[in-house]
Amino acid sequence: MMRPLAEMPRASLASATWLAFDVDDTVTENGRVHSRSLAAMEALVDSGVKLAAVTGRPLGWVEVFMHTWPISLGIGENGAGWFARRDGGVHASTYVPIDDALLAARARAREIGASVAPAIQAPRDGWARRCDIAFDIGESTRADPAEVEALDAALRAEGYLTVRSSIHLHAATSDWTKARGLVRAFASENGVDLDCDRDRLIFVGDSPNDASAFAHFPLSVGVANVREHDFAQLPRFVTREARSAGFAELATAMVSARAEGAPR
Repeated sequence: MMRPLAEMPRASLASATWLAFDVDDTVTENGRVHSRSLAAMEALVDSGVKLAAVTGRPLGWVEVFMHTWPISLGIGENGAGWFARRDGGVHASTYVPIDDALLAARARAREIGASVAPAIQAPRDGWARRCDIAFDIGESTRADPAEVEALDAALRAEGYLTVRSSIHLHAATSDWTKARGLVRAFASENGVDLDCDRDRLIFVGDSPNDASAFAHFPLSVGVANVREHDFAQLPRFVTREARSAGFAELATAMVSARAEGAPR
């Protein structure tokens, strides 16, 4: 059962040195990043918290986020790769090699989609994806739930790992997830083992593709619209407000706890 954010220990809010956040419907409103989200990010950074965006959006988008948002780490395509700030620049890594086998698997996933659910189209951001393939089930048009289920089943039958966000059905060719992406990126970029030191990070999100992170991190938070989805692994805590307002609510709680000098 999710507990109200107000019940998260102040010491935990104060001592977490990172906030990792989902993008769509966590910091956005109707597909746009709200000004309150950007203000919350700036306030967190000013208080000493480092930020990581963790999204199902393409790695091409994440590279732009790295250059326009006050984030230190950007993980895209549900953990398939990441960008990090180091050596005075922004550097990229991927969970799997981008090779002929990956390209063939992505092409096959598109063939399955065309055969099983031709009405479900590739998303508008598909051109910027490098590892993952996605299908638009709720961003531009609302897909028929039966067709979504059929496509999901067909992809899984051929060995793809699938996960859904509030807007996309994703097919992965390997076992990357948001949690694995975070763990791998932190080990590579910061020398930190997030399997052992999980309390240094708070994760906030809203939809089924956030479930791996909700399960992995004890300090997991859902913005209130997490209740709009049905999935097994819910976050430990939930904000009063939805979407960007919920993100700002969490940010305010973290900044306030750090300012109060709660035990760290």
